[in-house]
Amino acid sequence: AELLLLDNARDAEQVRPLLPASPTCRVLLTARRMLTSLDAASHFRLGVMAEDETSTLLGRLIGEERVAAEQRAARAIVRLCAGLPLAIRIAAARLIARPGLSLRALADRLAVEDRRLSELQADDQAVRACFMMSYRSLDAESSRMFRLLGLLGGAAISVTAAAALADRPEPRTADLLDHLAEAQLLEVCDHDRYRLHDLLRLFARERAREEDTEEDQAQAVRRVRRDVWTPPAQPATYMTAKS
Repeated sequence: AELLLLDNARDAEQVRPLLPASPTCRVLLTARRMLTSLDAASHFRLGVMAEDETSTLLGRLIGEERVAAEQRAARAIVRLCAGLPLAIRIAAARLIARPGLSLRALADRLAVEDRRLSELQADDQAVRACFMMSYRSLDAESSRMFRLLGLLGGAAISVTAAAALADRPEPRTADLLDHLAEAQLLEVCDHDRYRLHDLLRLFARERAREEDTEEDQAQAVRRVRRDVWTPPAQPATYMTAKS
């Protein structure tokens, strides 16, 4: 039996001419989006790494001794890389390239949200560039939805809230969210709730600043607050004092 590896496929159309006809040959295919139209294929979605797995990877890359010497800083780096293997490899590459750079110094740099993606680049590898490849494949309406989602923080968002955010009907909004999920730019929490990975949220917010006006962003957030968000009830003591 033979195994053929096809890495980082663009789409199913690119892959089909390369699939062998021999029954003794298997194909292992990686892609940024789910290629569901391929026949007789088993699909496996790779999620982010667990924190202990990411810690182990960091130790293997930079040395267990270095991690043990700054355990709190190492945990901070792992948390800020949010389980993304590319991010932890880039962080490790920076530490390897600069033996005098402490883990605490790098963790402090990563802690600044507006600088995090810029810190996660080394040589020809960059988290931002990886995200940009998927982002550029989106149509205009999907890319706008992605950018606006970055304005809402890290909480899960419902279809109703996303519809208010983008000022689109809910059925169309559901289609856009599913399209982003298929492109691996959005996580599905359950049947009608979605969440951006922490680093993708920072990237989406960056793109919004670059491509949308401040007023467009403000209006989107106001629509969510007006149509979806309900202010908390006043405490009973306050109501009693006013009665």
